[in-house]
Amino acid sequence: MNVDATPFKPDEHLQEAVLHSTCRNDVLLKTAIADVEYHLQIAQANILFDEGAQRSFITEQLAGDLALPMQNREFVKLAAFGENMDKGRYFEKGRVYLKTDTGSIPIDVLVIPTIAAPLQNIPQRIQQLPYLRDLKLAHPISGSSSFSIDLLIGADFYWDIVDNHIVRGKGPTAVASKLGYLLSGPLQSTKADKEAHMMNIITSLPDTTSFDMEKFWKLESIGINQEPTETDERSFLKEYQ
Repeated sequence: MNVDATPFKPDEHLQEAVLHSTCRNDVLLKTAIADVEYHLQIAQANILFDEGAQRSFITEQLAGDLALPMQNREFVKLAAFGENMDKGRYFEKGRVYLKTDTGSIPIDVLVIPTIAAPLQNIPQRIQQLPYLRDLKLAHPISGSSSFSIDLLIGADFYWDIVDNHIVRGKGPTAVASKLGYLLSGPLQSTKADKEAHMMNIITSLPDTTSFDMEKFWKLESIGINQEPTETDERSFLKEYQ
């Protein structure tokens, strides 16, 4: 975030302070919402497609909702961002079925407490982009601002779901999949977005040329002057009015 501040500029009749704050453009990741099932248990899942992950993962919450039995355990080495040391641990392993437009696709998943921090949801202004209007999106537009990840589909099952057709325009790129089109890439900020991140504060001060400071302090001292006369009180009240 870049913050530009303009200092106070004295003026004969007005002082003005303007605070201007802008944010960088949004960047969308490939996300989708679809049903996931195991036998007779079905749950709606928030999905992130990540070619940079070698395996697919499911949260403990979603696995519990599906009453997913664990087939076995698998040892996996993980390295956190910015670290050069792999930390190995065992993960429970199961299989879920992703319901798509062409049928159910089996996906082997590792169970993990949390996959990622909530992502930004697909903005509603996506509907205004002409090249996306007639496409069925894998992630429907909603009014919520955040998107929690329940299922991460890595490179091991990515191409079982994602197709080759790509639609490009002035905004995020749409990639066809068996769930609908997946959006990814930068989303340019609109004029309304920039205005939403701008705040103008204007403070007006009285004209100092017509303001008698001595009278002001006299009025302020009405309540603390010792034994004011009735004439003085009427005079001060008249000046105050």
